Amino acid sequence: AHIYERVNQIALLHYGVAIGFYQGDNLKLMDDLA
Repeated sequence: AHIYERVNQIALLHYGVAIGFYQGDNLKLMDDLA
């Protein structure tokens, strides 16, 4: 499953898609945006 996720991320980045990751904690939201 991890390899599939990684391949999808690379393919999407190739097409210029922005990918964001959320830690699940609203207090760390500004860290997620940086």
